[in-house]
Amino acid sequence: MPTGCPSCGAELPAADAECAACPPQSPVRPPPRLAVSTEGGELRIEWRWLAWTAYLMAIVCAIWFVFLGAWYLLAATAGSRTLMVFALLHVAAGVVLIYATWAMFVNHTRITVAGGRLRVDLGPLPWPGNRDIPTASLQQLYCEEHVKVTRGGTTTTYSVRARITGGGGGELATGLTDRDQALHIEQEIERHLGIPDQPVASEVPH
Repeated sequence: MPTGCPSCGAELPAADAECAACPPQSPVRPPPRLAVSTEGGELRIEWRWLAWTAYLMAIVCAIWFVFLGAWYLLAATAGSRTLMVFALLHVAAGVVLIYATWAMFVNHTRITVAGGRLRVDLGPLPWPGNRDIPTASLQQLYCEEHVKVTRGGTTTTYSVRARITGGGGGELATGLTDRDQALHIEQEIERHLGIPDQPVASEVPH
């Protein structure tokens, strides 16, 4: 029985036929770090944050607190309260740095699609970015590339974003260093929810 293509509306000979009018979409293979499971109608996508940058950050933390130790020793020797109070700002920054580094070692992101909801949970260390979205409000998912240029070089990361009914939107996953990982997350959620892939101006091409 003829039917219409969900992406472009062209007539198809059958519901499961490929549309000749649409560009072919190559499925993205799941990267090794990504765990995907579907059980009982529930989709779960999970990955750890651990990467080589975590070890680099650990080295930075060690250097940072060696520097602070030397600073406090100098301040104590000189009997300067001003130096000791000024160092407190660096201690606070060091605590934030250690927390972020520890999160990179132990945290993971879990995306769960079940019961009409899409949940994004980050943990076990508390971290901003948890989401709870009704799946009925999801219009489209897409990936974006973010390039940051610094004196040390160029860093490229990827995010998975969602367009939500009412003109809203939001990030489901950020800071991904693997392009295929971002595309596979988008692909699995769209496939599970039956959302036809639509082009978005700023998206990473498949």
